[in-house]
Amino acid sequence: EDERRRLLAPKVTTKHPWDQDKQHIHIIEAVKMVVFAPIALARLVAITGWFLTSALWMFPLVYKVDPDNLSDNRRRLIHLGWKVTSRVFLFLVGVYRIKMRGEKFVKTVQGRKVIHVANHCSFLDGWLTSSIFPYPVSGVSKKSVLSVPIFGPTLNALEFCWVDHVNKGQGGSAKLAEHTHNPQRPNLILAPEGTTTNGQSILRFRTGAFSLGEPIQPYVLKYPSSFFAPMLTEMHPLLLFYRLLCSVYTSCEVIVLPVHDPTEEEKKDPNLFADNVRNDIATCGNLLLCDITGAELLKKETSSLDKKISWKFIWSF
Repeated sequence: EDERRRLLAPKVTTKHPWDQDKQHIHIIEAVKMVVFAPIALARLVAITGWFLTSALWMFPLVYKVDPDNLSDNRRRLIHLGWKVTSRVFLFLVGVYRIKMRGEKFVKTVQGRKVIHVANHCSFLDGWLTSSIFPYPVSGVSKKSVLSVPIFGPTLNALEFCWVDHVNKGQGGSAKLAEHTHNPQRPNLILAPEGTTTNGQSILRFRTGAFSLGEPIQPYVLKYPSSFFAPMLTEMHPLLLFYRLLCSVYTSCEVIVLPVHDPTEEEKKDPNLFADNVRNDIATCGNLLLCDITGAELLKKETSSLDKKISWKFIWSF
């Protein structure tokens, strides 16, 4: 049994978690970006029109909503509207089908308080997770997003957990606990890595969600592709989005794992709990463990990030 666990244990990598071979623009990809430019433009127009339409019919639902006094019917309408908005957006960028594995585990937690966690590799992750749940879920965002027109009120109506990133002493874990222990609020889904990776590795988790000692349901998000994968790493986001619009089809896969009920030892040690859940995700998704946190990675790259993005952009062409 020990030998079997050793062989199945996820491997550790020293490769930079932002290195992505599929981000380079090869000759086939360059030709596609030129030939499919009209398709990209048509998609952009369709996406803009869809978001404007969604804003018009979602605004009456989310305007001046108090999440603490939200009726069940209005909650269902808001979450259904956001789910439809997310799914149509994914369709317009080429995600015509979401391959689900372990879907039965999603239904087993309906009506049960759990925290959903997933790896984070693309700006599509939020739209993807918003469109797969058959029941309302909410996420975590920084408090400053509340001031963004339409988007902020919508997320507030979706009962997001707001964390103050400016005043670190405000207690992110306390906010998570308050949300999780409120029976009226939907389950949370969050990405404990804190930033995106290349989709081949997984960073060390922040322990905020694991310090609560609540059951965790892990998810694996994957974007398998032969030429281009929409990983938000070193490439400029505008170029990344344009390449996405030029892609005929973007493959997405979601793997749902069984709920991880913490042991007494894991409840006492959030780091152990987080590591065990990360190992489950890495093993199931065939991901490599990267021994660095998202905060450490961002701090390390901040000084040279603009230079690296500029160099990558020029070299790609």
